[in-house]
Amino acid sequence: KGDLDLWNREYPATPQEAFQSSGRRLIPPSVMDRIDTVDPVTGGRLDSTPLGRGEYEQHMGKGGKAVARWRPRQDGRVWRWERPQLDATYVIDADPASGVGHDFCGAHVLKVSYQMIDVVASFRGKERPHEFAAILAMMGRHYRSDAASPVGGKAVAGTPALIVVERNTFGEHVLYELGERLRYRRLYRHDDQGKSDNWRRRHRYGFPTSKTTKMPMLHHLVQVCYDDQVRIRCERTRSELRGVVFLDEFDETAGA
Repeated sequence: KGDLDLWNREYPATPQEAFQSSGRRLIPPSVMDRIDTVDPVTGGRLDSTPLGRGEYEQHMGKGGKAVARWRPRQDGRVWRWERPQLDATYVIDADPASGVGHDFCGAHVLKVSYQMIDVVASFRGKERPHEFAAILAMMGRHYRSDAASPVGGKAVAGTPALIVVERNTFGEHVLYELGERLRYRRLYRHDDQGKSDNWRRRHRYGFPTSKTTKMPMLHHLVQVCYDDQVRIRCERTRSELRGVVFLDEFDETAGA
């Protein structure tokens, strides 16, 4: 029927093909193999080696103002492949968790340009919501969007990156910390009741993952992968993507 992945599983040439999961993958293995090996920006082989690993730390700067800095560490949970660039547009996605148990919270810094989404930094760790919010704020202020060109040898700071927080369960706590305590001013708002200019009543901070939004979001992700419009140099992220399967025979929902 033209399904190469099904052919490889039923008539395998390698042990890896023989023992593929029986669940149908959201992103076909053949597409993930291309994402693992081909750099869509350069057209060459994908280099997944991070530019550095480290942690964001906060200290008191001039005038008693808190300043965030990225500190290199071999065991750092923040991996990055590019330093912040002038005139770039950055968006950060955030998936909160409780900070205990087996579930991790995660975030990606996405450099968005014409027909290309580039994962330039990622975070994965077990942080409580208020700790995760602090890390997101530091990442967003580090990767600023549309920073101006250097003036007199010093770059003019742009606006912080737009942070898109999944607001289900622990996301509401993260949004509260970002907006009220940390005063982060670039948070995504979602229109819950159709298009309207009344932002105060009809728009809420954060992205709701529901039956209405989840599958369109995932199908768009699949299309971006098919069209080679995303570069994912993060091995942790590619591993997670390989584990997403359709959870019913009608393909109405998907998950890990």
